[in-house]
Order: sequence, then structure tokens, then C-alpha cells
Amino acid sequence: MNELAINKINSKLKMKRFKTPNAPYSNRCVAYKMNFMKTTLIVCLIIFSSHAFGQSLKNDLSGSWVCNKIIDSLMLETNGEFGKSNEYLKFTFKKSNVSITEAPFDNGIEINFFLNKKDSVIDLFSGSVYSFLERKYKVKYISEKYLILQTKNFNNKSIFYVFTRQNKFPQLQHDTINLDCGTILIKHIKLDKNKKGANRVAEYFIKNNSSLFYPSPHFDDWASSEFGHYFSINFSFPDTYPINSLSKELIVGFDVTSKGAENINILQSCDTEIDQEALKVINKSKRKWKPVKINGKTYVTKLKLHFYFYLGTVELPNVFK
Repeated sequence: MNELAINKINSKLKMKRFKTPNAPYSNRCVAYKMNFMKTTLIVCLIIFSSHAFGQSLKNDLSGSWVCNKIIDSLMLETNGEFGKSNEYLKFTFKKSNVSITEAPFDNGIEINFFLNKKDSVIDLFSGSVYSFLERKYKVKYISEKYLILQTKNFNNKSIFYVFTRQNKFPQLQHDTINLDCGTILIKHIKLDKNKKGANRVAEYFIKNNSSLFYPSPHFDDWASSEFGHYFSINFSFPDTYPINSLSKELIVGFDVTSKGAENINILQSCDTEIDQEALKVINKSKRKWKPVKINGKTYVTKLKLHFYFYLGTVELPNVFK
């Protein structure tokens, strides 16, 4: 199916109106209409995507792709190696490298990949003698706007990553962008509660909402490809923090400009000592933040980050997840 046919289907879908008895144009109807359009379009793309790709496939892949959803062969949402269907995921292809990130502000680690043009298969770690989950992705469909990659999950069943090419902001009316970039869980797992050492990690819980399909500021540090990892490594829990307990939510806001992170503020307090330590880490990182640039113009972004903190000798129960 070519791009023209897809656009025709999309146009017809837009002409339909979905009504409820009491609210013909309610927000719920609009949301249902949009979800229906998106799902129908995805189904059409997958069904009619059995065509050959040209020699320019690597060039066509070039750029950043944000995942809409992950679905199985029955078109039901499922999970992949990189998380749930509704969680943020971005693949960025550049020449023979791809970076995979689970947060809009991370650069990620570049991985060299091999593209088998005959079978249209992307092979990560092509030189490896080991087999692991989601190493190979078949390009099922690609166009200027959409990309569908097929791979096998842990049950050896086919799953499909449905991507949209990351767009530029359409005709921005202002020079300021507002972005809510989801939740970061900072975890320090102690092997011995009487010792100071701990395994310091960070987990992202970031939904793939439409605002994050556009460019966002990014964290640029030579020693860490993830801001969450940088934050967790540099964060220290107060001595009085209770073991095996999850904190309240902390919300931090700051502007990302050409000078880095500025106007760093606590928007919702968690705990006085936790608040101050979080501000300390973000202030330390402020020169590592790079602003959004479109066509050579720098845009100020008002960024909002949500944090939870956990210090324990056992893993955090799944209740948070």
C-alpha cells in the first residue's frame, strides 16, 4: 500500500462522526474516533505491507522514529523487550548505527547494526555468536511517515513495533514549549542494610503521549547515556530515610535554554531532605542539558519531571508498576 492510499483511508476516517446519545461531540467521542482511526490505519498498513524495498532502505530508515504501540499478529497490544506498548520508545538510525532510548531526553547508546537488504532485516550485534531476544527486526513497512518492524518475543511469537517518524513542531505560535516527560523511579538496593554500598539504578515510566512525538531537549553527558542513571548515581539518600519504603511523588520543573537547565524549582514537594538532594543533582547537571533546535532556531522548553525514590534490601513490589 502506498502513501497516497493510506492518506485516502485516513481522510475517509476523518469524515466519520462517532456519536453518543447525549454528547455528540464530547471529548470521549473525539478520543474514541482518534483511537479508531489510528488502529484501523495500523491494521491496513500491516495487511498491505508485502512489498519489496529499494536499495535506499538504509537512507529511508535514517532519522528518529517514536513507537506508537506494540501489537501481536491479532492486532492486540502486547509487550516487547523494551517495555509496554504504551510506554515511550525511540529508535534513531544514523548510517550503520541505531540508538534505542526509553526517554525523550536521552541520547542512548549507539549500536552498530547490519542491514540485510535482500530480506530487509535489521540485525543488531550481527557479529555476536549469541542469540538473544529481539536481536533481528524485519522491516515490514516503511514510508515517509510510518515504520513497522517485525520481530519475535520470548514466546517465539511475532510482534510488531509500529513507529511514527519524529516530526518537527508545526508552526509554533510561541518560542516556548511545555513538556511533561513522565516519571523516573530512583532505586538504591542495598545488599546489606548496615553497609553504605548499594546498587543504584533508575527506571522510566513514560507514556508515549502525542506531545513526546516531537523533538525534546536532551541530556548530553559523556559518561552516561541516560539522565536517570546519572541522577541515581549522583543521588544520596538521607541517613534517616526508612529502609524498604517508597517515597511520595516529587515533581521538579525547569527551563532548558541555550545555557542549559535554568529556573529549577520544586513544583510538588516530597520530603525536605529529598527535595534538596534532588535539586543538588539537577543543578549539577544543568550545563549538560541541550535545548530544542528547529531550522537553526533555539526554543525554550519548560520541562516537568516526576520522581519517586526507593531505598531497600529487597526489590520494590510490583504494586508501583
